[in-house]
Amino acid sequence: MKTKTQHTPTPWKVGFKNPQTIESETGKDIAACGAYRLSLKEAEANADFIVRAVNSHEALLEAAKQALKFINEKANGVYVDASQHLLEKAIQQTEGK
Repeated sequence: MKTKTQHTPTPWKVGFKNPQTIESETGKDIAACGAYRLSLKEAEANADFIVRAVNSHEALLEAAKQALKFINEKANGVYVDASQHLLEKAIQQTEGK
């Protein structure tokens, strides 16, 4: 689902005062990862995972695009294997298409 609203610019970081939260680079709260059913360690691990995923998004998307470009150039338009199709799907999903 594609929205017109833009997300908070990256990089994001785990909260300094509260490691169960996610903050923008300027320290503005973005999200809280704690819930009444989660342990403190689990909430902190979730915040860390989300921050790493969000901050890696652009680099991973670019790497996938470059890999697909390389495959397409070498394959001359013929699918090499399932990895080409998987890269295309991953890029489309990442871009919200």
